[in-house]
Amino acid sequence: MSVTIATLNKLKRENRKFACLTCYDSSFGQVMSDAEIEVVLIGDTLGMVIQGHNSTLPVTVDNICYHTKAVASSCSYSLIMADMPFMSARTVESSMDSAMQLMQAGAHMVKIEGSDWLIPHVKALKQNGVPVCAHLGLTPQSVHALSGFKVQAKQDSAANHLINAALQLEKAGADLILVECIPTNVTEKLHASLSVPLIGIGAGPNCDGQILVTYDILDLPPGKKPKFVKNYGSNHSILAAISQYKQEVQDGTYPGPEHSFLGAS
Repeated sequence: MSVTIATLNKLKRENRKFACLTCYDSSFGQVMSDAEIEVVLIGDTLGMVIQGHNSTLPVTVDNICYHTKAVASSCSYSLIMADMPFMSARTVESSMDSAMQLMQAGAHMVKIEGSDWLIPHVKALKQNGVPVCAHLGLTPQSVHALSGFKVQAKQDSAANHLINAALQLEKAGADLILVECIPTNVTEKLHASLSVPLIGIGAGPNCDGQILVTYDILDLPPGKKPKFVKNYGSNHSILAAISQYKQEVQDGTYPGPEHSFLGAS
């Protein structure tokens, strides 16, 4: 059995959580299938954990296509989501061209960063048969505009704008909404408002799915990890570590309060 958008919608209806992880190559693709991870993301994080850059900005569509082909060659269980990298969605036409390449490389869905300005992009992609995940909150491709990697939607006005944008993107045809680094109370309000599955990273437990960078949970890159990362790599095989992560997402053990951010009351 392979995971589809219908699978994720069914899990949401049944109030069952699902696990998502980044994946960049064939070997890890096989591990993700063996661990039955529901969603894998060929993320532009590869710019940092594989290419050695200090941001995701240098990553190209060709880079994502290359790694998507590698993952798709072995990952038969998971829904495969591919990032639309920096400036690949600068116009609706460029979004269409980029998505075409990613889907032809083996993706089942594309993920696109932004806010309500993405509405015409999502509409056009959906009209052409491309499933879309809209990424809101902390959007790493906008790291310089956001003045760094900071928690977003902490003020009421920003939180309301994020929730409204997510609802508009859902109406435009987004199949999934992903939020990064927002307060738990904002996530809770958003989850209660959406009909499509909500995936979180650093967004607290009130999500249908959780996503992390695989290299982070295995403690592979040196240096300090974000607050929302939990190390599953100690004294485990890679398969066991990834399987434990999935189990903790399903039973609600992860994320805990120590992996979440509080907003204004």
